[in-house]
Amino acid sequence: MQSVLMEKNEHLGTIILNRPKSLNAMNAELVEEFHRALDIFVEDEDIRVIILTGAGRAFCAGGDLGYLESLNDDNKRKAFIERVGEMTLKLRNCPKPVIAMINGVTAGAGVNLMLACDIVCSSEDAKFIQSFVNVGLV
Repeated sequence: MQSVLMEKNEHLGTIILNRPKSLNAMNAELVEEFHRALDIFVEDEDIRVIILTGAGRAFCAGGDLGYLESLNDDNKRKAFIERVGEMTLKLRNCPKPVIAMINGVTAGAGVNLMLACDIVCSSEDAKFIQSFVNVGLV
């Protein structure tokens, strides 16, 4: 995995969104790797707590709008948006506690990920932005 990194330290599993140049904006690769990483840590009986964070100067800037625009039909766009939504549901329903460690920018679907976690810890420079209306989403 490249867009999502996993670290395991005793009973703690850390998932790191790893697209720092795009402020960890979600594309298909990141979304699928996130699903895999969370499944691995949920199934690992040694892991008792999961931390979710972002590499670089952001937690997650939401969906990668450039990637979304590159999808050449509405069904593919809809499927991608639904798969992103499943990330939030998967976090919300996770049987293990999940702690969001927020650094820098958290926007759009990134805020949804954060809110689906059990505990949120943020740095003093964290910024939270909900801008779905600006891209035609409700």
